[in-house]
Amino acid sequence: MDLIISAVLSGCEGWKDIEVFGHSKLPWLRQFRAFKHGIPTRHSIARILKTVETDSLVLALFSWVNEQRSQSGRPIIAFDGKTLRGASKKREDNLHLVSAFDCESGLTLYQRTVENKSNEIPAVRAVLDVVDISYSM
Repeated sequence: MDLIISAVLSGCEGWKDIEVFGHSKLPWLRQFRAFKHGIPTRHSIARILKTVETDSLVLALFSWVNEQRSQSGRPIIAFDGKTLRGASKKREDNLHLVSAFDCESGLTLYQRTVENKSNEIPAVRAVLDVVDISYSM
């Protein structure tokens, strides 16, 4: 998972990208894991990802991001809803997201999908259960 998370955070978008990233960053990655059999193939990476429960991974990632934020000062947190056009072949099935964004650090603190654009307010309430907005504006 160290390889996959590092690769995705570095902009990799597919299994082959993750594999190529791993080969190019192997000495750095070995600081965290042995990789005694080298970098897994893209097929192995795909099998690993199919076993991961998406919601748990997203929650763990955003919890880590929240821990990294500086609690000094009063960071400004923006909540925003967006519709991702082109994420679906059917026009009515576009993906709707609500995000919490730390304006100071440029980090997305949390993000979740919503059924449709009219459900953003309840989604923001759910985001508030995850994002620590103490001392924020």
